[in-house]
Amino acid sequence: MPTIVHVGVDESGSLYAPTSFFVLTAVLAENPEPTQNLIRRAAFHSGKHIGRFAKSPSELKWYTASERIKKDVLERIAKSDLELFGLVVQKEGRRIEDTAENSAFLLCELLDLIWHDYPSLNVLLDRHFTSAFQIATMDTILYRFLPSDCVMALEHVDSQQHTLVQLADFVAGSLYDFYKRQNPSYQLVADKIKTTTKSWQDIKARWLARGE
Repeated sequence: MPTIVHVGVDESGSLYAPTSFFVLTAVLAENPEPTQNLIRRAAFHSGKHIGRFAKSPSELKWYTASERIKKDVLERIAKSDLELFGLVVQKEGRRIEDTAENSAFLLCELLDLIWHDYPSLNVLLDRHFTSAFQIATMDTILYRFLPSDCVMALEHVDSQQHTLVQLADFVAGSLYDFYKRQNPSYQLVADKIKTTTKSWQDIKARWLARGE
């Protein structure tokens, strides 16, 4: 029986805003337990050098973290056994409707980097939609395109309660900021991440065609 691998997924950027890029990333671990310590250690050191109380691990998010914490987390990721995957969506200033269907197409494009090599997945998604109908719509599309030899469990979760999703948030944030403003922090994990860059039009056309 194939080993179950655990995947945390998060995003950076806005679909609806007229921006140039949108980023979706996945952090994969065969054993997620050591990642708990990764976040805890970064949180413990968050206030050590400036004489403040350490942050709670659940507080660590890319866009609220200091540059020092961002670097600390990314360095720990770079030294870990985690595998990283990234999808950079070229929006070219378009507003993309924030629907369950569109989100599912984007996630399919990202998971297509993973599910052919890892046929048994437990995927944790940062909870973006709240209604049961939206979640069911997204899940139905994802399972429709799942390779026939692959099994997958999907969970829509609170990112602050799941370390792999928190780590995906940092990877997504660093990748997005690299494309947006050439933030050098991304270089700490650049050699570790497998990325693909696609236009939104190509992504949507591809998965619509496969669904026909």
